[in-house]
Amino acid sequence: MPFTSELYKTIFTPDELKCVQRSYTLCCELLGSIPHSSESENLLAQFVLRAFEDSKHDPELAAQRAFEMVRMLQ
Repeated sequence: MPFTSELYKTIFTPDELKCVQRSYTLCCELLGSIPHSSESENLLAQFVLRAFEDSKHDPELAAQRAFEMVRMLQ
């Protein structure tokens, strides 16, 4: 599961981390699958983080934006 390393705990508050993780989970639901490799998981996590910052920490909006980024690459 992404966003569990100590690095993220220094960047985000516990509540923000919950929202980031929620964004990731929602994005996986929109995609209809979860990443099956650590490389894919890390890439999706990067999209989610970028979207999370750009969406003023709204997990639903971040998930939708990350989903759209992934879809553009497919």
